[in-house]
Amino acid sequence: MPENEDVRSAAEEQEQEPEIVRSPDYFKAYVNSARVESSVWDFRLTFGEITKSGAKRQVEQSLTVIMSPQHAKAFLNALASNLREYETKIGQINLPSKK
Repeated sequence: MPENEDVRSAAEEQEQEPEIVRSPDYFKAYVNSARVESSVWDFRLTFGEITKSGAKRQVEQSLTVIMSPQHAKAFLNALASNLREYETKIGQINLPSKK
């Protein structure tokens, strides 16, 4: 192999952004409720929508995402970074006080 040929290391291969494609099962959902559970092996995020049926409120769960602790931490960092950027551009997000 010639010395000047472009050869990528394993680290360089991992740094490349993967192509994003949507699965045939891909779907999008509005959620306003998230439940987080964890074990030593994984984190489970269950998403749903709080609805009102008569005088009764309920959470209609639509999706659970299960991820490794490492992925959960990377997800937290990405979400925090996006929230900081959003608040810098648009303004502070205020949460309602708990009653």
